[in-house]
Amino acid sequence: MIEHLSDKKTLMSVRELAKGITYTDPLLMGWKPPLPIRRMSKKACDLIRKQWHIIVVGEDIPPPIKNFKDMRFPEPILKMLKAKGIVQPTPQVQGLPVILSGRDMIGVAFTGSGKTLVFVLPMIMIALQEEMMMPIIPGEGPFCLIICPSRELARQTYEVIEQFLIPMREAGYPELRALLCIGGVDMQSQLEVVRKGVHIVVATPGRLKDMLNWSNGKIGKTGIATTFINKNQSETTLLDLKYLLQEAKQRIPTVLAELNDPMEDVDVITDASGVKGCAYCGGLGHQIRDCPKLEHQKSMAIASSRRDYFRSGGYRGEI
Repeated sequence: MIEHLSDKKTLMSVRELAKGITYTDPLLMGWKPPLPIRRMSKKACDLIRKQWHIIVVGEDIPPPIKNFKDMRFPEPILKMLKAKGIVQPTPQVQGLPVILSGRDMIGVAFTGSGKTLVFVLPMIMIALQEEMMMPIIPGEGPFCLIICPSRELARQTYEVIEQFLIPMREAGYPELRALLCIGGVDMQSQLEVVRKGVHIVVATPGRLKDMLNWSNGKIGKTGIATTFINKNQSETTLLDLKYLLQEAKQRIPTVLAELNDPMEDVDVITDASGVKGCAYCGGLGHQIRDCPKLEHQKSMAIASSRRDYFRSGGYRGEI
């Protein structure tokens, strides 16, 4: 989709791009809930939603389901949920049936309510269904795409997916391959997964766009970057630039090569956390405690909070 957008279309709003496009049928899915669930009365459905403080808007909304077994997940997924201490759905009672039914959904829920499982588990089921019907061949896929705003969130989502794919492989189900498509990871290793055929991709927008460009004839070709360096920048910013050039296999200017990297002595932290560099912005030249983007974000939040207070005449408009 991204590669077909012209320069003109990139300046159009989502509403303009979607004008005249109407979807009336759900995605074709092989999933159906048990018959007693399908026969639930509207009153019974509303009672479950009220119990979990769920508000729904739409037409012909699938009924909520109070346990994972009735959602007909494979046994390895049920065992993994139990091992993680997730014995019954929370607000997922409504979100999972909607997506498993092939319906579009915009979901809003509080932190810790299990939002990730609501889209991860149906994606695994879709990929499994497609793989069992017709196994993918090298170069095909993906069936499912997850776009994340930050590297750390993408990594966390990918790890959740792998937690369920590993026991499924061990139980004899077809191998489903997931790809973590983020900056800071070697592009060639990511492209190797794509060449084998990939079922689920978890990506940040920038690296996904880079990969699409590479797949359009740039694979294996390395250009020469012209780098202009402002020496007045902070050392962490210069170290980030150094690592970006290394990742792109470019020549490192002397002024960057001579920088002493304090990150060379934090292998223990990297091994323990699984995160190299900054967990907030993904920069490889500093840790999160020294992140300039995080400090800027904090300053903006404080300034915004002050403006809200003085403009409203009370705390966030309560008075």
